[in-house]
Amino acid sequence: MISQPRFVPALNYLDRFRLADTFVYLDNVQYTPRDWENRNRILTRNGEVWLTVPVIKVSQNQLILETRIDNGQSWQRKLLNTLHHAYSKAPYYVEVIDALEQAFAQRYDRLMDLNHDLISKFLNWLSVDCSIQFASNLNLREDLKGEQLLLGICKVLGATEYISGSLGRNYLEPNNWRQASVTLSYHDYQCKNYPQSGEDFVPWLSCLDLFFNSGPKGAQGYI
Repeated sequence: MISQPRFVPALNYLDRFRLADTFVYLDNVQYTPRDWENRNRILTRNGEVWLTVPVIKVSQNQLILETRIDNGQSWQRKLLNTLHHAYSKAPYYVEVIDALEQAFAQRYDRLMDLNHDLISKFLNWLSVDCSIQFASNLNLREDLKGEQLLLGICKVLGATEYISGSLGRNYLEPNNWRQASVTLSYHDYQCKNYPQSGEDFVPWLSCLDLFFNSGPKGAQGYI
């Protein structure tokens, strides 16, 4: 699997680590504002709200690995307050919020380092063991873009199979993968219902919603 490092991602993203032997963070591509790298959704009594980490935008072409957190803002306190108001009555609030408070107490300069450490914690809770690589460490040709970049990563790592997200069907050319002797498959994730505070189940939220409601160990049954 190859994907941008995301902030407190949804369950389909974490499930990709379970399926893959190696997961590659695509950190050498352009940072996309108002996307999943620095924000995600949780559920409150008033509906869905965004959790957002503020970032410093230097240029339109800055890479994910170059994107830094705006630590001039009290974003950690704001996030923790939002989570308290949303989940203080959830069954596993204390266990999860304590872990998040410890994580947010550290000073992170780069967004991708925060995302990586949080994801590693979540994978540990889910007992998922997967090798993680960073595309920026693979000595890839700088002219590789799009599908050719994905193929280049697979070649460097000696991959025999590439698992794409379901949207890959819209832009990947299967013949290119056959020529590279790499089996192309797709991750078609079906979100399972788990206990939530509302009457109607809301899918595709941040994984934090599951952890607060089912606990780090209990969450394993819903991935």
